[in-house]
Amino acid sequence: MSAEIPISFQVRHPTFNADDLADRLSLPAQIRQTVGQKRSTPTGRELSGEYVESFCSFRLPTKSEQAELELSQFITDKLSDKADELRMIADSGGTAEFYITFARDGAFQTLSPALIQQLAALRVGFALDWY
Repeated sequence: MSAEIPISFQVRHPTFNADDLADRLSLPAQIRQTVGQKRSTPTGRELSGEYVESFCSFRLPTKSEQAELELSQFITDKLSDKADELRMIADSGGTAEFYITFARDGAFQTLSPALIQQLAALRVGFALDWY
């Protein structure tokens, strides 16, 4: 059985409400945090301070040997028709990126130029985490 590579699609914005971001993208957010709200832990325990930006995280479970295909399908199926919304988010100070975590012993395919070109056209970046 292949190892799962944790990949999430994350959107941040300095002023938009997190619910509005998720609604604009028509995606179910695993995490929603809105600028100005009191910070809290995932279990709901209140922390000091407020969120300084809105944040939505959308999880994409992928298998290592299918990661590029699954990313490409997500882009085609979920993001391509949201190009205007993604550009509006970027043009108004927000960011959108895939956050990918790699284990030292994990395997991951090379990302094709076509996939990278699709992401660039949508103004979506990558955040990579190796451990």
